[in-house]
Amino acid sequence: MSGFEDVDVGLVVTIGTLRALLKTLRINGRQWWIASDPRDAWEDGTVVLGYGEKHCTDPLNKMFFRIPVVQGLSNDEPDRLLVLFDASAISCEGRGFCLANGRFVDESPMDFDDFFSPIKNALWEYLRAENRQR
Repeated sequence: MSGFEDVDVGLVVTIGTLRALLKTLRINGRQWWIASDPRDAWEDGTVVLGYGEKHCTDPLNKMFFRIPVVQGLSNDEPDRLLVLFDASAISCEGRGFCLANGRFVDESPMDFDDFFSPIKNALWEYLRAENRQR
């Protein structure tokens, strides 16, 4: 993705906020984690998030998504880099497949929704709670 032309409304958070949120986010045995070195995010323009069973070696049980970095001072403070959460700005690394009736079936759209919706909802709740405290 070269720009953010397709983004209407997106959530922007720091990598530090995201890291704290992901430590507590687990649903149906699935979890989310920062899979790339955040110190490389400024140069790469993205941070990679993992989703699924973190310590499982079977590629059918985890996926990776690139989240764009939209602003930051430098890579010296990676937790202060801002990342954008919008469905049109996130890209999937590879495709999600499952075994159904003896065949591999592309499950990417459902996997993306399973990945994206819980984080988006948790971030909205976090922002609401922060706003109430002010």
